[in-house]
Amino acid sequence: MDDAVGGTAVTDSSDATPAREELRSCAYCDKTGADCCVRQPTAGPPVFAHQACAREKDVKPLYRLTKEPPAVVVTFPWA
Repeated sequence: MDDAVGGTAVTDSSDATPAREELRSCAYCDKTGADCCVRQPTAGPPVFAHQACAREKDVKPLYRLTKEPPAVVVTFPWA
């Protein structure tokens, strides 16, 4: 499946490249695998974090990322 990422067509292949969620860095611990968005982009890209890290900082995630294709967004009721 082809996706447009940053204006570039990218083929999503689990054999060739790591999954996108593995590449997202957490804003709070700098480890990869962030699974939720804690801030929408204003003049830059969205800010991602692990749900556990956001909870420790008392930050309410705007939405969490899922692995179902196409990129499904599940919103949180308090966002």
